Amino acid sequence: MKLIFDIGSNNGDDIPYYLHKSDIVVAVEANPNLCEIISKRFKSEIRDKRLFIENAVITDSNEEKTNFYISKISHVISSIFPPSNKNLDNWEQIKIKTISCNDLLEKYGKPDYIKIDIEGADKIFLLQLHEAKYKPKYISAESHQLDILCTLSEKFGYKSFKLVKGCSVSDTYGKTKIFSKYLNRYIYYNFPFHSAGPFGNDINGNWYDRDSLLILLAIEKLGWIDIHATTESKGKKIGFSKIIYIMGLAILKKRLAIINNRFIKKILWD
Repeated sequence: MKLIFDIGSNNGDDIPYYLHKSDIVVAVEANPNLCEIISKRFKSEIRDKRLFIENAVITDSNEEKTNFYISKISHVISSIFPPSNKNLDNWEQIKIKTISCNDLLEKYGKPDYIKIDIEGADKIFLLQLHEAKYKPKYISAESHQLDILCTLSEKFGYKSFKLVKGCSVSDTYGKTKIFSKYLNRYIYYNFPFHSAGPFGNDINGNWYDRDSLLILLAIEKLGWIDIHATTESKGKKIGFSKIIYIMGLAILKKRLAIINNRFIKKILWD
């Protein structure tokens, strides 16, 4: 039985894809408003016990409940970390129950894939997972800092990696052929904007080793980007021609963005 942990489910946009790829999905989301949205969207899957929702926050605190800060501006940036004093009016502070990686493993079992996107607290969950001595077949985490790659490669020993850029998921994977375990056949799946996108071999391109991924990160930059790792494939070294190609694309995109901004300003000013 295949199991997926969706850590930081937000409004559930990743869940339909995960339901295709597994037997059971466990969605962990701290924002109760978003949990309510998920509950309404997936009534039948919850009834059939294919989807379980945990309205809880991942933290390194031992307390049963902790503070959680809900953004009044954007539902995608709510966090366990308190906002600066000058922005307090844009946030709602609530108390939410805490849950640990070990709690989830004991309650639901060991997942084949774990997606982690909890607004800067990704490393907390990774360290809990490492302490629990479990290394999933597939894993991904949002990477605003390089220590995510270091944790995956040094502590867990992953040697094969891919990148998924959050800002371009709906363009790159707007219509992607995937194998649906649930339907037992190949289908075309459209990944929506702001979703985490595919995992495993549904992601385009080769699996690369750590040094090659460092080169890719140097070009693509950290931020709204997910690092994926697997035990199922041997990471390759990136070729020089591939580096030049990716660098060329990055420069082209930057120049096009500059031209586009100038064009917009010209229209506004004229």
